[in-house]
Amino acid sequence: MREYVKFLTILTITSALLIVGCSPKEREHLNPYDPEYPKTNTGPGGGGGGGSQPPARWYVYNDSANYPWSGWMGPNNGTSLSLNLANSEKPYDGAYCLKIHSNGSEIWAGIYVQFKGDWRARATPPFANLTNYDTLVFYAKASNTARIINEIGMGEISDSSGQVKINNVYLTTNWQRFEIDLSGKDLSSINGLFYFSEDIGPYTIYFDLIFYTNK
Repeated sequence: MREYVKFLTILTITSALLIVGCSPKEREHLNPYDPEYPKTNTGPGGGGGGGSQPPARWYVYNDSANYPWSGWMGPNNGTSLSLNLANSEKPYDGAYCLKIHSNGSEIWAGIYVQFKGDWRARATPPFANLTNYDTLVFYAKASNTARIINEIGMGEISDSSGQVKINNVYLTTNWQRFEIDLSGKDLSSINGLFYFSEDIGPYTIYFDLIFYTNK
């Protein structure tokens, strides 16, 4: 009986070490709303519970969509676009990246990633609190030919930050890292976590590792 109790004690301690002791690289790929995320961290809107240290990176996309790509835009509400959230064709990192194709049937189109899965005007607060961060990072590329994307950014117009964007984003056929400076912006109430908008296609573009961090 004594040996059995000793075995259970060792098993419990080992399990705890495996959960808490994951490496920084493993931990940085977790989203604070995932069940595996260490509960000593808090995420936007109070995600982690109890702790005071936010994660170094807060992912919008890393091998999967952590929030809905739900804000489809365009003259026909983005019907010209197709979206593959788990594309395995040469991702920048991990097993998957995000692939967007336009068939050119709209003169412009785009998609928002939305914290609540709907436009802010129809959603119920609270929204994401991203005040711990000052930079939005993403990786992007085009398919067969280079492409200049009209707008890439974050924030719906009625979010606390307003829209923050970069224009005329030149994508090559190789992965590139882009950063959007959010210094001085009010990030206390954000529904539009990421978006892009582009003129008439056809075109194919890719995104990977979209996250908030600090310089």
